Amino acid sequence: MLTLGEIRQMCARRETVPFGNPWENAVTFKLHRFAPVNVAQRQAGARENVALYYCGCGQLAVRHGDHHDFFAIEDDGSEHELAECEIVAN
Repeated sequence: MLTLGEIRQMCARRETVPFGNPWENAVTFKLHRFAPVNVAQRQAGARENVALYYCGCGQLAVRHGDHHDFFAIEDDGSEHELAECEIVAN
């Protein structure tokens, strides 16, 4: 299983590869521009869909089920309220 740090590194590298546009389906929230991350992760006891997103500033975020809000997720798996993006992503 990939760690969140490894996923973050892969997303950063993806921006430099000239295959497709990772920002094509980006969603803006609190000035972040989040691109969906397509990784298969199994979550024990999960009752709802959890989607992972990456911003060009390096922030990873999750969205739970049908909720519209994003939550910052850290390398240790903890979640907290997302602060506004400090850079203009892409």
